[in-house]
Order: sequence, then structure tokens, then C-alpha cells
Amino acid sequence: MPLRLALRFVLLCMALPSCRGDTPGSTSFVRRDSAGIVIGESRSALVAGDETFRQEVSMGTSHGVMNSSVPFGLTLVHAIVGDCIAYGDGRSFEVRLIGRDGELKRIVRLIEPNPPLEAETIEEWKAYRRSFARNDGQRQAVERLIAAQTFPDRTPTYSVMLADAAGDLWVERYRMRPDDPQRRAVFDTAGAYAGTVATPSRFTIHEIGRDYMLGAWQNEDDVEIVRLNDLVRVETSNAGA
Repeated sequence: MPLRLALRFVLLCMALPSCRGDTPGSTSFVRRDSAGIVIGESRSALVAGDETFRQEVSMGTSHGVMNSSVPFGLTLVHAIVGDCIAYGDGRSFEVRLIGRDGELKRIVRLIEPNPPLEAETIEEWKAYRRSFARNDGQRQAVERLIAAQTFPDRTPTYSVMLADAAGDLWVERYRMRPDDPQRRAVFDTAGAYAGTVATPSRFTIHEIGRDYMLGAWQNEDDVEIVRLNDLVRVETSNAGA
């Protein structure tokens, strides 16, 4: 039944904004039945939310506080894998899987260091933000944002999770730029590392079957084109990246 997984779990994001360096907001998992009625909430699965930072903003005589995501910061990602929810934030290459009862069922991990955040990448981010300013007021606002920003020394280890039709978990390694190559670590149903799969840049995967990969690819004009790629599964004993 195509809607089965969607009805099993509902992820409620309750990220409470916090300054960088403080404890991030939290997210809990809530289970509902097919009518949308809450039948269980997992407080034991309370996890950290996205990293955010606060900045005071002024517009004329109005003043307030803006909450924004930390560039290259930790972000909660998740995927439904069979009867479990896989989740993590990339602070290490570790993913936890909880069952419908909210209890921890399995942990999968790789021993990999978090990639260093290079100064060149930070400067590219600043130039990108400045490119949106169209007048002096906007430019001043962008410069205040940049001046108030702090950057981590290292990036998360991963950024996206997806389960395939065989029940394997695909975890995409963190990319600094959208056009960087995509490399996904694959874990089998027992939680063992099965290898790394490289996919084309600018290709967003929506579904992974047993022998295909369906997604949308953006060409040089940013036009999305639906693509169906063949997927060949082979045995491998290589546990490295």
C-alpha cells in the first residue's frame, strides 16, 4: 500500500531557536493512525534540532530578532526505513534507528572525520549572500549579517538520508557546493556498510528501486529533467570510503 509508511509516522519539527554554541532546539517523533489521531509520542527519542543563530534586525523604527540557520551547521535529517525511523545531524558519521515504540533499535556508523571548512568556502558563501543586495540598505544589512556570523571549523559528515526498496539506507556525504560530486554511503538491512555509490552532481534522487534510481537532474540552465538510471548491485568487501 503506497501510503503505508506515510501513515505510520509523522515527524513533528519543534526546533527551538538557539544561539550557536548553545544546545540546539529539540525534535520529537509522534505516531498517528490512518485517521491522523495521535497514538503515541516518543519522548525517549527526543533529539537535537537544527543549529541556528540569533541576530538583532532593524527596519526603520521597528526592531526585532531574526533566527537563521548556521551556515555549514548541523541539521537534523531523517528517513523512514521499514518500520524504523533513521535520524542524525552529522556531528559524526552515526545514524540511529528507532522503532514505532520510540526505542533505539540499531546504530550504524562509519569512522570518518568531519570535513574541514576551508576559508575559501566561507568567502564563497559571503560572496553569494552579497550577490542578493540591490541597494545600499540591503548591502548594509548583509554586511551586518556576515559580521555577526560565526562558522564551524568543520562541516557535518552527511546531509541527506534515503531508504531504497530493498530496505538499505543511503546516507549522502556532506557537500560544500551544490555542484560538488554526490557520494552516498550505503548500509544494508543489518546495518553493515555495503560501500559508497557516486551519483551525478545536480541530480536529486526521489526513489531508489532494486535496479533503478529515479530523480530529477538540473541542466546548465537550471531546467529540471526527470531521469531514470539503472542501478547495478554488486558484492563488495571494501569497507572504506
